[in-house]
Amino acid sequence: MSDGRIYEITIRDKTEKNGKAPISGGETPTSDTKGREEKDPQAFKWISYKKVKPYIKRAMSYGISQINLRTGRAEEQQRWQMAMDIGSTAVSFVESAIMGATIGGPYGAAAAVGVQVLNEGINVALKMTTFNTRRDMENITLGLSHIRSGNSLIYTDGNR
Repeated sequence: MSDGRIYEITIRDKTEKNGKAPISGGETPTSDTKGREEKDPQAFKWISYKKVKPYIKRAMSYGISQINLRTGRAEEQQRWQMAMDIGSTAVSFVESAIMGATIGGPYGAAAAVGVQVLNEGINVALKMTTFNTRRDMENITLGLSHIRSGNSLIYTDGNR
């Protein structure tokens, strides 16, 4: 049911003059002439570090896992693994402090380190609980095997 009228719609983008994107209000992609490194070199370095870190950690873990296979020295492998675990924990503390300082200054760094300390405390508590459970299960197994073998002296008062 056309009434014979003709309508003309004109759309104008008035945000182009000030370099703002029409929807987000941010910079338009065409006005971006800087590369990623020129914009924020610290962020670019941090992203590069985070991309390379897993490969370095994997290479170090592989080298450590080969010590016992190549030399037969299991204790040395355990020492190197412990050193790597401690180093990894220290690096994660430093990473947290740097990120916290970048985002929130000294208070952000303190908060990030506090969260990291809490996280490590939880990890240690969980490992201790697992260790104690395994030890208890081993003691029960040993006690039952002593009973089955007829050597149940551990449950007496010392008299034969």
